[in-house]
Amino acid sequence: MFNIYNDLKIRRLEERALKSYKIKEIYKKDLRSEKILSFLKNQQLIPFNHIEKILLSSQDNLDPIGIIMIESKLNSVVGFVGTFFSKRTINSKIHFFCNIHSWIVNPSHRLYSFFLISNLIKKNVNLTAFTPIKTLKGLLQKFGLIKNLIEEHFFININFSIFKNNSFKIIETNFIKNCINIILKNKQNHKIELKGNIIKKKGFRVFRILYLSNYDLFKNNYQDCLNLISKKYKIIFFSEFILNTSKACMPSSNNLSFKKKRDIYIRSVVNIDKSEILNSDLAF
Repeated sequence: MFNIYNDLKIRRLEERALKSYKIKEIYKKDLRSEKILSFLKNQQLIPFNHIEKILLSSQDNLDPIGIIMIESKLNSVVGFVGTFFSKRTINSKIHFFCNIHSWIVNPSHRLYSFFLISNLIKKNVNLTAFTPIKTLKGLLQKFGLIKNLIEEHFFININFSIFKNNSFKIIETNFIKNCINIILKNKQNHKIELKGNIIKKKGFRVFRILYLSNYDLFKNNYQDCLNLISKKYKIIFFSEFILNTSKACMPSSNNLSFKKKRDIYIRSVVNIDKSEILNSDLAF
């Protein structure tokens, strides 16, 4: 496991930080705290409703939804980082994952931004982080997170003629933690469970696919499946994430598709797949 104390500068900064600050994990119930709400609402970096949506999407009240940094002298919140925890069983062993998001520190205290995740780094947890801020990218690498590339593939579905003879039908839809859960079934009773959400990109509504239970079946019948979703939600734009060597479920080599690339920072002992970015800040 990465040792935070391998970096002499960070070690000395942490010793200084311990004299002036304290960090505290917060949970859903803590969102009622006026002190925390005031900090999140008054900061100008990220819209509060964006942060709130991610925090409330946490699936387990026992996991912290964030970490705050408190200036000891004034007992005031000066920093916050969001943490979205999940777990997955791989080879009969439970692995814990945490997506770091919404990293906010008051300008006069940013020298100690690292202090927000200093304890988190020491835990036996797989970490992912998405950030456009150059200074944080360097900090994440110091903490042992490795830069990777994630692509979002966009696809425009305009082939409406197939609606009349579709081999699939939607048998169930519901909403779970801000995601749309859809179950599709074909004439042979083969099912596909699909999770996604509808976002807006430059004024256009986009159905973002976040999870598929049967990748091969969907890929071989993607047009039928997309047509059903297009018809139900009156939408023609779709997207999916491609992470490292994960496969695309929609064609990406024609005139109806395009890609957007982003950096993702990962520290893991197992392969990170799409299920670990579900409900992260990329999903909203």
